[in-house]
Amino acid sequence: MQKIYLIESSPETCDRLLALLGDMPHACIVGHAETVNAALTDLSVDPPDIVLLDSKLERDDDGFDVLREIRGRAAHIAFYVLSDSPSDACRALAQQLGALEVLDKKAGLIHLRGLIAQRAQSQVRANPSTLPAPSV
Repeated sequence: MQKIYLIESSPETCDRLLALLGDMPHACIVGHAETVNAALTDLSVDPPDIVLLDSKLERDDDGFDVLREIRGRAAHIAFYVLSDSPSDACRALAQQLGALEVLDKKAGLIHLRGLIAQRAQSQVRANPSTLPAPSV
């Protein structure tokens, strides 16, 4: 099971993500933050497998600050950056900081299901013990 953490300040985008990902059998959303400080606190306590990170948060918070801070301490986390208008500069910075993908909030969120499913399948192939035990 892939644990997903959302860092997103838009309630509308959060609702869309919850609707899109809520019924995935191999993933669950385990938390949400709207600010850099809240995200850093939560991620330090219980690091998830995947972080969906808004590149620009409210109150001029820069989502990339989370990526800069956490990447060195929790390299296993897969970061997917979400942006209202992903520019070449945004994509370059995300790649430099170790994000796997930058997705456009308007058109790219539909790809998240496939990306998360692929990640879950590769994790199972790498570690078959993550499969649920057969029911008796």
